[in-house]
Amino acid sequence: MKNKFLIALAMCVVVFAFSSVAMAQLPTCNEPGSIMRVTKSRVGRFEYVTFELKANDPSYNVENAKPPFYDYSGEKRLYIKGKAFKEITFHSIAWQCKIRENFSATTTTVQGIKNAEQFEGVVKYVIGYSAKSKFVGTTVSGVGSTKVALKFKR
Repeated sequence: MKNKFLIALAMCVVVFAFSSVAMAQLPTCNEPGSIMRVTKSRVGRFEYVTFELKANDPSYNVENAKPPFYDYSGEKRLYIKGKAFKEITFHSIAWQCKIRENFSATTTTVQGIKNAEQFEGVVKYVIGYSAKSKFVGTTVSGVGSTKVALKFKR
């Protein structure tokens, strides 16, 4: 009985190790049509969430959102700090890669950012921010690699 348990445990460990290795082998997004990185920053009286894409004319939309939030499978609930939420969805995106994220900047308005979906050409992020702040809008800039920035007033 003890041997069967140890064998089953060893098999689970091996399966987990191989699945972790497979996930770690996703290439970082650097191909045309992909989101290369997502960053959070603060400049003066504004805070930004910036998406850098390797695309000239990205297809995206920004909408108000309300919790609860779930990942694309609908099984895992996503908890995002904030009293108000924006959802940005990119369409026709290269999605089989790892998007680099840097959310280390200290911000008071932008309180949480989560990747809610990355499947079949669609990438969706939800941004939580304080209700007393004001969402200013989006800007698009660049040639070759494009930056889409969501701007929030502090």
